[in-house]
Amino acid sequence: MKKILLLAAAAFVAFACQNENNDPTPPVDGSTGNLTIRLSGIGNNIDTRATEAAGEADQLTLVDGHIFVIDALGEVAHDEALVPSQANVAIGTGQELSVAVPNDSRIYILGNIPNDVDVNSLSSLDDILEAVSEITKTRNNDYTKAALANTSGDAVAIAPTAVQGEYEAEVDLSPLYSRLELHQITGKTSIVSFEVKGVYVDKYHPQFTLAGEGVGTAWNQTTNTVFTGNIGDAGSWPDDEKVAAPGSNVWAYHVGPAGVPKVIVHLQSVVYNDGEEKNYNEGGDCYLTVTGYTGFTGVFKRGMIYTIADLQFDETNLGLTPNPANIDCVVKVTVTDWDFQALIPEL
Repeated sequence: MKKILLLAAAAFVAFACQNENNDPTPPVDGSTGNLTIRLSGIGNNIDTRATEAAGEADQLTLVDGHIFVIDALGEVAHDEALVPSQANVAIGTGQELSVAVPNDSRIYILGNIPNDVDVNSLSSLDDILEAVSEITKTRNNDYTKAALANTSGDAVAIAPTAVQGEYEAEVDLSPLYSRLELHQITGKTSIVSFEVKGVYVDKYHPQFTLAGEGVGTAWNQTTNTVFTGNIGDAGSWPDDEKVAAPGSNVWAYHVGPAGVPKVIVHLQSVVYNDGEEKNYNEGGDCYLTVTGYTGFTGVFKRGMIYTIADLQFDETNLGLTPNPANIDCVVKVTVTDWDFQALIPEL
């Protein structure tokens, strides 16, 4: 997980008495102080589907953000914009909040806020966690600027340090959705040549909550050869008879965390040899559907990049429709914690 360290230094308005040994006295609940937020572990840049550069771990950039101070009743006691150039200790000294806050406050932070989220309408922690965003509203799916929030899905308490009047809280932030990548498609021994016409996701949740859960009706392509909805078409890939890859890029798509989305590859001009060269479906449309993943169980989780390094197939894995009921194609997947997981297709 991408770890963000928040150091909250509080200078209390109500001064506490000290004992003869000058030991710090714990503050009285309800007292208030000035809070400074410092973030570490984020890059110092402040700046849907696609073919783009492959994802790498630790490549998150904090573009903007919002700090929510949550009171004991779960209400937003204060909120203000996070200023990366101040809060990020890689380039700043810390961001002091504009008002004093209660010493029993908790902190929830949103980073790289999706375009369709109105932070001014979020008046409680429940409002924040239940707010919904569309996958397509997440900064053109640039994985380095993924929407971020508390990994725990809950606000984090500020706690006193050994120094009187200073508070700190350690928070993990992670992306609120998953990323699925396909790097290369390779024909096995019997495949002579083929053309890739498009790469799609068959089923996924198009929305996510700011607590990091997939919501809404999952899109399901079924066996329809007409691809509709926001499931992504990567366009044609250059190929060298038996290998296809989008240049130096990869096919990538952000998906809501939940379920296990499958990859559908639209192919044409498939030539194979089973003793003599033949054109599959007379060179017309055919489909390669990934039906499962080796080395991976459960559902896709937020903050993970799932990578298919090489999708290998032969004519037995092809069908005339997407999602055929009688054809299996299982691939190997690896997972990286942006964090990544690699997927192994099973054929």
